[in-house]
Amino acid sequence: MTSASSTFAFRKRTRSKTRRRVQLLNDASGELLAVTKDVSDSGLGIDRKSLVRALKVGETFDVRLPHRDDLGKVRVVRNTPQTIGLAFV
Repeated sequence: MTSASSTFAFRKRTRSKTRRRVQLLNDASGELLAVTKDVSDSGLGIDRKSLVRALKVGETFDVRLPHRDDLGKVRVVRNTPQTIGLAFV
């Protein structure tokens, strides 16, 4: 694909490919740093290789850009060897 964003039949939102560092925070894990693969109005795709540990489906985190305000809460909805799917809640 040559487009910066793509829409799949099973997705209702357009995802824009972008690589951004984000912080994921929760009480159990503390702070985890990650790199996005894509973003949409409904969530984020995280590059699995950027994380020091796998995230479990159902875990929730506060997400923010480093040194900036919170973007909100996310829940892990998908976990593959390449991508962690996070949905805004």
